Amino acid sequence: MLAGLSFRRRLRYLYPMSGIVEKTVAEAGFAASWMQHVVPVAKAFEARMRRQLLFASLVTGLAVGLAVVTVILSRSVGADNIMANPLYVSLVLALAALAAIAGWVSLLRRDTSLADAVDLAVETHFASLFMADGNEAFAEVILQDLVDDGILEDATHRVLAHHAGTYRGCRIRLFTASSQLGDGKFLSREGTRRRHLVVARMSLPFEMDGSVRIDSQRDRLPESAHGFHIDHDQFDHIFGVACSSRMAAAELLTPDFAETLLLIQQRLANPLGSRTSEPVRVSVQIDKGSLVLVIEEPIQSHQLDRLDPRRAEMLARGLIMRFATVPGLVDELYGDADEAPAFAALTPAEPAAPHIAL
Repeated sequence: MLAGLSFRRRLRYLYPMSGIVEKTVAEAGFAASWMQHVVPVAKAFEARMRRQLLFASLVTGLAVGLAVVTVILSRSVGADNIMANPLYVSLVLALAALAAIAGWVSLLRRDTSLADAVDLAVETHFASLFMADGNEAFAEVILQDLVDDGILEDATHRVLAHHAGTYRGCRIRLFTASSQLGDGKFLSREGTRRRHLVVARMSLPFEMDGSVRIDSQRDRLPESAHGFHIDHDQFDHIFGVACSSRMAAAELLTPDFAETLLLIQQRLANPLGSRTSEPVRVSVQIDKGSLVLVIEEPIQSHQLDRLDPRRAEMLARGLIMRFATVPGLVDELYGDADEAPAFAALTPAEPAAPHIAL
């Protein structure tokens, strides 16, 4: 498909810089933030990639030319010439190969500039709702509480990003963290020693007696709690439910709430899980006046590759869905059925009717 494209067009196809297309309700208005923060960095990324590709191609061409000339001379010169010495020829060919490899090594260098620009664009988009919170100690307390409650395994956690705010009178908080299981410093063969966590916490808009646990890994539910069944086949297939009071669980876990959790599992867990062999875990705890949502993803080594503009757009949409999930859950807890969900498709604006002046 790319064979008929020129070098410049091929690069633009692989690394597009055009403005992002808003597809969901949560993305409405994000194009302006994308153009302001991401597009300039993407242009610099493309220019840098073009220079690196040209340099690597030039070095490779010279190395191949040197190797061909060396082989031809070794066969045409006399036996007493240095070019006829197999050791010398092997040395020249090895140096040419090393030069060609070194020309492409720069393309493998990790570059976080696009990731930082995407983070800034998403933060700007949600500036009226979330603000960056430097109180990482509070996030660490939440993680420790999740460990004490048996939701997370006892591991070394490191908070990566932390945001907090208020929505409809509910305190909301969203942070990401990495967890290191055991004392190993390297990824295991299965890539399951390190995990990426997305944790959303919000206060409840009402008082609730008892606690409710929902988990896509049923074996992580407390055995001492009561089981609970929701009349929803797809939800029952993916999630297990345990509670201290079935009456309290019945008031909260309505079919609409089940649909919302299924949307979260579909929009947040599945795209992350598609890059891993192990399924992504989704867990919810409702207790002590708050709701905590945990998305736990195994980290694979290939997820640490450099970010290009095409993957930057995927990252931006994933981050927007993360941020939009928290107020979406608050709306669901308030029972606002008329509110358009953040995951809903954005309705395109109708073109204005033509105006005819007489």
